[in-house]
Amino acid sequence: MKRAQITVYLTLVFTLILSVFLSAFEAARGSHLKIRMENAVQTAIHSTFGEYHRELFERYGLLFIDTSYMSETPDYRKVEERLEEYLEYNLKPGEEQTLLFARDWYGVEDYNVSLTNIRLATDDWGDVFRQQAVDYMQNYVGGEVIEEVYKWLVIVEEYELDSGSFEEYHKEAVRKEKSWQENNLLGEEWNASGILPSLDFANEYLDVLSTQTIGSNFGGISTKAFIPWTHASHRWNIQGTEVLEEQNFDLTKELFFGEYILDKFGNYTEVREDSKLDYQVEYILFGQSQDSLNYVRMMEALFWFRGTANLCMLLADKETQATIELISQLSLLLEIPPEVVIAIINVCWAAAESMSDVQKLTKGEKVPLLKGPQDFTIGLGGLMEGIDMDISAKGGKGNIPAIELEYEDYLRIFLYLQVPVLKVYRCMDMIEADIRLTEGNENFRMDACADAISLEVGIVDGYGHFYSMERKYSYF
Repeated sequence: MKRAQITVYLTLVFTLILSVFLSAFEAARGSHLKIRMENAVQTAIHSTFGEYHRELFERYGLLFIDTSYMSETPDYRKVEERLEEYLEYNLKPGEEQTLLFARDWYGVEDYNVSLTNIRLATDDWGDVFRQQAVDYMQNYVGGEVIEEVYKWLVIVEEYELDSGSFEEYHKEAVRKEKSWQENNLLGEEWNASGILPSLDFANEYLDVLSTQTIGSNFGGISTKAFIPWTHASHRWNIQGTEVLEEQNFDLTKELFFGEYILDKFGNYTEVREDSKLDYQVEYILFGQSQDSLNYVRMMEALFWFRGTANLCMLLADKETQATIELISQLSLLLEIPPEVVIAIINVCWAAAESMSDVQKLTKGEKVPLLKGPQDFTIGLGGLMEGIDMDISAKGGKGNIPAIELEYEDYLRIFLYLQVPVLKVYRCMDMIEADIRLTEGNENFRMDACADAISLEVGIVDGYGHFYSMERKYSYF
């Protein structure tokens, strides 16, 4: 009887022990499955993000997943498929694996991957691409470079060199000359063109700059062209679902982005090989589809910018203005109003000097950002053909900053003055155009490129349990 009691007791105890053991076993299995799920998801994400676009990274230092996977159609579901493929390797071992309980231990029956958010390069008006470019450049450009460019921009804003005042002054001088010619008493056949410099800047200066660059044989200027209609700035771009945090304008980041453009894209003085356009920076500034047209626009921009700087220095120099006023008083003998003469001399002298400045810059020489009349290449005596006077300006240098800039430095200034959105999208135009020249990337699009995703993963095991997790991953 006692033996039977012991047997029953041991049976009951063993049942309890076995229940505890099986419960612990099940808890361990579930816990281990969660760990395995965590590792599998992380591995799948890292493997997917490891498939960044190689050409884009090697040429432009950008890390993006091409959601088209070199096909014609961008589709974020292809990213889901890649994630699922990598999960398959870890969650459901293949039949060739014969380890004990290799399949039964976890009992994974089904799983699902769903992207909840995706961030594309073109999102937020291209700010996603821009932030990556800035982050990249901050690792390669020192703060002293940015500080130097900032000093130039302070001068540009202080003297309002970006205001277009030279063009307005030119229009006012034309108006004064026209008004005088219409009311002069010497007859219609008499005009100021034989005495005063010509105000026809299009023929005198701008056309000359154009013909000397794209005349016969195009003067060595590139004639490459591309069709912009299929690129980021001209098409309706795919939009992601994740919004960046709104940020205020940051001057430092804007300058770093300008350095990125000069580092990664070619220009007239530094052409890059294997590019759709040679003058890419000029395209980013002016948006013309042909190199020669962008170059001409650059010549015009330099002419008006340098004209503003030269006119600013002329008007600020008292001795020079006193000399010009003396000439205007002598012009009374020829029935020409002094205010007409003063306006024409100032604007034409600044224009003639601007023409000289642009020619120097295209030859690789440096031109000061600001220079006094005493430093002008063009003398006042040579400007006034109708008046037999040999007059030279003798104004003092004053506090003019001694900053000499070359062609690429003026590009830096113009890039800063450009509308940020146009600048970003035209950069993406050039990236798309160049990447499409490489093998297998004929349909490359920046709005197919993702740098961040959010996803939900759900797993069902063979024991009726469901596990889920949410993850977010990005390059930056």
